[in-house]
Parts: sequence; structure tokens; C-alpha cells
Amino acid sequence: MSKLTQNTYWKSLNELAQNKEYKDFVEREFPENATELNDGVSRKGFLRIMGASVALAGFAACRRPVQKILPYTRQPEDIVPGIPLFYATGMPFQGSVTGLVVENHEGRPTKVEGNNLHPASGGNTNAYHQSSILEMYDPDRSRSPLRNGAKATTDDFYTFAAEYFADTSKKIAFISEANSSPTFNALKAKALSKFKSAKWVTFEPFGEENALEGNLLAFGQRARTSYNYLNANIIVSFDDDFLAPTHPNNVEYAKQVTTKRKVTSTNDSMSRIYSVENGLSITGSYADHRLRVKASEIADVVNALAHQLSTQISGLNNFTRISNHFTGTEFVQAMADDLAKHAKSSAVSVGFDQAPEVHAVVAAINAALGNIGTTVSYLDVPHLDNQNNNQAFTQLVSGISAGNFDTVVVIGANPSLTAPADLNFDTALEKATEVLHIGAYVDETAKSASWHLSRTHYLEAWGDGYSFSGSRSVVQPQIQPLFDSISEVEFMNAIATGSKVSGHELVKATFSGVSESKWLDILHDGVDSNRTYRAIASSLKSVSPAPSTAIEGTEIVIKADYSVFDGR
Repeated sequence: MSKLTQNTYWKSLNELAQNKEYKDFVEREFPENATELNDGVSRKGFLRIMGASVALAGFAACRRPVQKILPYTRQPEDIVPGIPLFYATGMPFQGSVTGLVVENHEGRPTKVEGNNLHPASGGNTNAYHQSSILEMYDPDRSRSPLRNGAKATTDDFYTFAAEYFADTSKKIAFISEANSSPTFNALKAKALSKFKSAKWVTFEPFGEENALEGNLLAFGQRARTSYNYLNANIIVSFDDDFLAPTHPNNVEYAKQVTTKRKVTSTNDSMSRIYSVENGLSITGSYADHRLRVKASEIADVVNALAHQLSTQISGLNNFTRISNHFTGTEFVQAMADDLAKHAKSSAVSVGFDQAPEVHAVVAAINAALGNIGTTVSYLDVPHLDNQNNNQAFTQLVSGISAGNFDTVVVIGANPSLTAPADLNFDTALEKATEVLHIGAYVDETAKSASWHLSRTHYLEAWGDGYSFSGSRSVVQPQIQPLFDSISEVEFMNAIATGSKVSGHELVKATFSGVSESKWLDILHDGVDSNRTYRAIASSLKSVSPAPSTAIEGTEIVIKADYSVFDGR
């Protein structure tokens, strides 16, 4: 083992040379063994002064930050610092409004909860309702209008709208997300009356259009299917994840299903759920029995169920013609037996993504079982368009591309992202003279628009609307708009009338027929119990089997693996 050497090392050649420049540098940089400062202050004195300065700075940092803010000149009677207030409102989602109660601290909404008085909520919420409070404070929200990509103001837009839309010969293509607001739909009718060449399409990429078209086939009317699972002992779901937050009425349905399945004693009964689906969903994981099939084969299982039921109940005669060469599964037979035993107390549903013909067959099954009026209702929804919006949207984009419209108005939707790629929506927009977009974010459609308007959050704006099953509510703001934004009703009023009117005035005008005390009751309770959708007279038309991928001649073949979740 070698001995340690006593070598000497230098940091630099200047340190080795010990020249005058190096010695001056050493004195300036305060290394070890350097001379004291030449200004009469020792190192100990310097540290003592600096220590006192740091201590004083720490005390100063404990004070409240100084802000130029005006205190109350007169303390409001209903506001006590630190004590929250609660206000009823409603959150629009996929064209329906769910009643909520918002916790408010001195003018700032902080928490969202369900409204016990609202049928669509029952005191409960889903993930979207809870996260909506974060959306309002989201720093990525659109903060101001944009005119050709440059920052503008809402007053600039009002000036533009008054001049541009004064010409009633404008050919306007309106593309809107679903909206149940009576105020909004009244302004929609006013705009279509003003602009005779205008065309309006409601575009929802995951909406209920197929269900409406299916009910048109079944009943001759575009009616909405609504369920009451409190009365259902047997529930069959075909690719319908009605418990997921993406369903527009999942809170009400989840409340009904869980209430029906609560067991408090040995004498209590609970509902049984069958789920037939492609991927594992929330509803499928909650079901007692689950059949896994391809999404394209859902129609096959629906047809098979209709055939099996046709041998046990009347009203499904059109399905007996496929009975000669039927190959089914024990799962379908079990569903049919359970449904037949629980006629008038069962419910069969199908997901929005399935074809209209599948929805028509499911409507025929519910009608044959006598479920209509007890567990299933078909509702007349006044604001629904009398057209197939999926087909109408395709035709509208073709018209825009052909130059048939000089103005495109997009309200809330983002078709640049969600429209089918083969429609080339962005390319079509280039043919329009003006493209107006209102939305919460500067999204793909906003970037293609000549005017982008920042839309107020539902917690910042007055509005109204109906729940999925038809309860009318008022959307009551909780805070002044954080950014330079307007609501969709204010936006539509500017187009329809060219004037600037507040959302409160527009909504209050819709409720002009109610007394002041009734208006205050609606604001307090969050729901107008006197206004609901009515059920249609559901006389079933002739319904044929849905188009199937597994029908060969007259034979139905169900090719499926199935798993059973049975906790009993």
C-alpha cells in the first residue's frame, strides 16, 4: 500500500504566482483569511446588521398584503364573513338542466351540491357537476372576444351585430349544441323568422338523435324516452350505460336504481339488472347478469329477445316470422322469461349509439310488455327539431361548402373537432364571409372563426332550461363574469334584434306570466313544478326487426361470450 504524499495544489496559476492582481481579488471576494473590509465595519458587525434586517423583514411579511380594495360602506344584512350562503341554480349539460345548490362565500362560489327539491338531482351530483366549479376558475378559459384572432371587446361585437345583422337577406347557417332553454329557443324562433334564408341544425356528436328517430318509426313522433326505474323490478340494458356521468339523466336514474336495490330486511325485494354490452361499463359492472357481445351485434340480441317474447306475450307478431331457424342463448331465454313474468314492472333500454331501427324494436318490446306509463314514458319535448339532425348537418355542411351561406354561426359546439372527418368542415367554413363562434374555450372551431365570443359560465350567467324528464328551472348566477364574456341568450338576442340586453332581462321576460312571489319561489326552490313535458299518446305502429349483421335467411345467430354477475 503506497504512502500518502504531501503534495501542494493551487486553484490557478495566479494563486501560484501570488501577483498583485490576485491579492486584490482575494481581498474583494472575502475568501478565508482575507483582510477585513476597509470601511470600518467588521464581519461580525455586518452579520449582526443583516440578521436584524432579516428578522424585521420576516415580521413585515406576516402583515396582510396591502391591496387597494373598498370595504363595505354598509354591511349587507345577509352576509357574515366566514359564513357561507347557499343558492339554487341549474347546470346545463347535453341539452338538459340538473338542479343544484351552490355554496357561496362572500360572492364567490366554492362548492356544488345536489338540490333535494329538483327531480333530476334529488340531492345528488355527478363528476361533471362537481368539476364545474373548477371549470369556472380555469385559467385556460377564453377571456375575451377575438376578431380575426385579435383581442376585441363584447361592445365591439354588439356594434358589429347591430350593423351586420340589420340585413335580413343574410343566408345564415346556425349550428347549435342541444339547448332546452325556453328563452334561447324563443330567440331561435325570432332569428329564423327574421332571416328567411337561414337554416338551423342542432349538432351533438353523442346525442339522442337515433333514439328520437327510432321513436318516430315506432310512434310516428320524435319523442324522448324517459324511464322510471323506481317501478321496475326487471331492467334490461342494451349497450345503454345510463349510470355513467356521460348520460344526460344519470343522476336521476342512479338515484332510482339504487333506491330500488336497497335491502333493509329479509322481506325486502330488489330489482334485477341485465346488461348486454360491448365494453365493461358502469351499468354493466353494477348489473346482476352481463352478456358481452360486439356493438354491431346488439341488434341481433334485441331481435332474439323480441322473438322469444313473441312466444310468451302478444304484440310482437312481426317477430314470429324469424322463429323457424332461431339459434339463441340461455341468457336471452332467461331475460325473456323474467320480462314476461314482470310485465308492466320491467324496463328495456338501448344506448343512443344504436341505430334508430334498434330503438324502434325496443319501443315495441316495452309496449308489448305494458311498460308504457309505468316504467317507460315517451315525452313530447317542444324544443326538439322536426328533422333528423344527423342528416341535416351533413346537408348543411355541403351547402356551406357550395357557397349557399354567407354566414355561419356556431353556438357552443366544436364541429371542427367532432364532425365526421369526411365532411371537411374547416374547408367548408372558408367559403363563408363571416363565421361567428361562442364557446368557453378558444378551441378548433374558434380558431377558424372571424368572430369568437367568450361564453359565460353557468355560474356567471342568467338562464333557464328543462331537465331530461321535463322539470323547468332557472339558472341563477353566483358571481359576476370573471372575463369579458356573454351568455348564449345575450348572443342570440344581439343577432335576432341587434340590441344589447342583459340575460336577467331576457330570462325574466320568459317568466313574465308568473307572479313576483312565484318567481321568487322558483329562484328559492330551483324548480318550477308546474311546467313539465307531457307524455305522448303512445299508439305503436308496425315495427319490423332491426337490420342485423348475423341474420342469414330467416336465422338469427347470436355469437357471444357471456359472463354472469350474480350476487344472490
